[in-house]
Amino acid sequence: MKEFAQWIEEHVLNVFSGLICGLFAYFMPIRNIVILMLAFIIFDLITGIVAARKRGEAITSEKMWNTVNKTLISVALVVLLYAVDKEFNIINVVCTHKIMGLFVVGFELWSILENAVEITNHSIFRALKKFMHDKVEEKTGVDLDTKNEEETGK
Repeated sequence: MKEFAQWIEEHVLNVFSGLICGLFAYFMPIRNIVILMLAFIIFDLITGIVAARKRGEAITSEKMWNTVNKTLISVALVVLLYAVDKEFNIINVVCTHKIMGLFVVGFELWSILENAVEITNHSIFRALKKFMHDKVEEKTGVDLDTKNEEETGK
């Protein structure tokens, strides 16, 4: 028993290293989706900070933590959905992890465009935002202006 305990003590790092490598290998096929989501979230954070400064708003740690929480939840959902897709063998039928990643990137793009309009007031960003707005309303049938008024109470 003493020899077994000594072997465990000497090899525990190897076991954990192997487990971590195995996890990375399992999730390697979604690395590009995760990297893309992270890039959009970080760019949204940067443009959000610049837009807030332009409006004269304070940058608080609470707002930063919201971004951290959003990032962790988004990545966790994509990782979990990938596991569901793979293990239930539906990855060739419907890729829910890709759909989730697309939603995250889409919402971040919307936010980046809103920030870009505030930062630059350039016509190209206003046109892109309007184009996305119209396409979302056309494809979903949801009146985004009414939805925004209900959420903000205006």
